[in-house]
Amino acid sequence: MRGDSFYNISIILNIFKEFSINLEYGKVRGDHVVCDNSTADVLFLHGAGKANRTRFQGIRTRLSKKFRISSTAFDYLGHGDSTESTLPDCLKLRTEQACEVIKRMRPSGRLSIVASSMSAYIALKLTEQYQVRNLILIVPAVYHQNAYAVPFSSAFTKIIRQDSSWVNSDAWSILEAYTGNLLIISAENDEVIPKELIKYLYDFSTNTNSRKVCMIPGAPHRILEFISGRPEYLKDLASEMNALITEKARPSSKALNAGMMIRIAQQNDLAGIVDIYNQAVIMKGATADTEPFTVADRRQWFIEHSPHQYPVWVAEETSVILGWCSLSPYRHGRKALLHTVEISYYVHEDHRRKGVGNALMQHAVNQCCELNVKTLFALLLECNLDSIKMLEKFGFARWGHMPNVANFGGEEYGHLIYGKRVRP
Repeated sequence: MRGDSFYNISIILNIFKEFSINLEYGKVRGDHVVCDNSTADVLFLHGAGKANRTRFQGIRTRLSKKFRISSTAFDYLGHGDSTESTLPDCLKLRTEQACEVIKRMRPSGRLSIVASSMSAYIALKLTEQYQVRNLILIVPAVYHQNAYAVPFSSAFTKIIRQDSSWVNSDAWSILEAYTGNLLIISAENDEVIPKELIKYLYDFSTNTNSRKVCMIPGAPHRILEFISGRPEYLKDLASEMNALITEKARPSSKALNAGMMIRIAQQNDLAGIVDIYNQAVIMKGATADTEPFTVADRRQWFIEHSPHQYPVWVAEETSVILGWCSLSPYRHGRKALLHTVEISYYVHEDHRRKGVGNALMQHAVNQCCELNVKTLFALLLECNLDSIKMLEKFGFARWGHMPNVANFGGEEYGHLIYGKRVRP
């Protein structure tokens, strides 16, 4: 257990209220986390192998304590606290168990499903029976449609072990019909789920209200275990879920790069970050710097931007950095200004006007509550009309103007301050 208060054992035991459901072929056991004034119904579905609902304990507690989000989770028959099944286990049987739990939840119409690995396919099947407003798929697996009712045995293994068998899944037609919000959480070092499958999920979800891929850097397929020991990733994941579940996520741009994901920047991203910034220096008007930087020049700046307080995020597609965004301290060291930060954002010249900047800005705004940020502001040149337009789109207002303070070879421009109060 970590030192954070939300991991305290006595608190965890207090908020998880257990239940059981008697089925003809076994007893399903699970628990509810009930928060006062919660307007969301969230169902968590664990994966295969030795997984059970306790894998979600950290993230569910975080959602409850920080965002007042209620949730329900259960163990499939043969897992955790549930009994063994008297019927051969299969995907179809697990879908039926999830249906029984949903009936007990009696969702108000704002049902959200968080599903890990194998259960991602089950979650997609559930969208055919229920109005699922939000789908959060963690290291998602999908299966050949012929595998759905086949018991987990050599026959099931034979179907799914066929090369790229997932391509022939009914998941794609289900996704095409889905109109809610989709968030895909992928692992950078996933040894089970191919990257092509993640791209398929994104590409086929064209009718969703919003869609987004977030990759956890360095994570293997067992992603929930990985983030349980990394509080900064747990916080980021909870914030992403909260933004979607409480409907703070904006509809996605149809021009958004397919398969783009936003993540915390790593040391090996610095060259790409510097390259993009230097493009802005050369084009003039996007920054007051007039000379390009080297990677060495910016290394200390990067070190000072810690992920848990002043993060740098990158938008990435197929290992290419499309753009980046950072939060920086305002008058560093002055404690009265601790909750006010400067936001900066830059997009590669080949990927401008494709929704990358909007996605980065929305991601940063979504993270402000978790980072304890109350006020965001941006400093920009008055000639940077594209940036002004985007800031105003996200609710920033013009708070100040310093006339003729920037001189570019004899041409003078004013500096503008745009600000936004993101929370009380």
